[in-house]
Amino acid sequence: MLNRLINEYATVLRNGGLDDVRQRLEARKKEMKTTFSMENVSSLSYEQLETVFNELETVERSRASMVFHTIAAKYGVESLREHISYFLYGSDTLEDRFDKVFTQIPELPQLGLMEIATLAQPTKFCIWDHAAKQTIIFIGHSSMHGLSKTAFNENISGLDYVFAKLALNHLREHLAAYLNRKVDFVEMYLFTSFSCSFINKTLKASV
Repeated sequence: MLNRLINEYATVLRNGGLDDVRQRLEARKKEMKTTFSMENVSSLSYEQLETVFNELETVERSRASMVFHTIAAKYGVESLREHISYFLYGSDTLEDRFDKVFTQIPELPQLGLMEIATLAQPTKFCIWDHAAKQTIIFIGHSSMHGLSKTAFNENISGLDYVFAKLALNHLREHLAAYLNRKVDFVEMYLFTSFSCSFINKTLKASV
């Protein structure tokens, strides 16, 4: 099943069917790499962070805006900056960084931070959203790569995220080999979004 999804994705790429989305993601990635670079993240303004939250794709816009204002009022923008910087660049393990950030700021949407981190550092973080989970389930990998049932909950632990990244990295390696080029986790976000749509519209309709 994974090979079929990869083949379908590659076909659509060749036909230009995803060009607009790819260009938009590449533009966002370029911007976020600069915005959340190690040099810039500690000086981000209230307005800059508000814009980032408003532009999130993984969190519904009205909720993202409400959450940002709640966090800013309760913890302060400086604390939010520090936690994002720690998640991106901290020396602790990914598991520990994940758990500490969401323990200390539980209002922060997990998917929102995953999106920020993946766009800022697309080889080190991934977006473990509904599409990614459905793709992993569909290809029969839901109990592989260390994944457990808790990894498919709405909110997950740091250990779940580590194993989710391993699972998506396995797909990433297969996709990169098929396309014969580098593939990062931003493209994996596109691939799993495409795959989830394809699964729902095409394969399930034929069952």
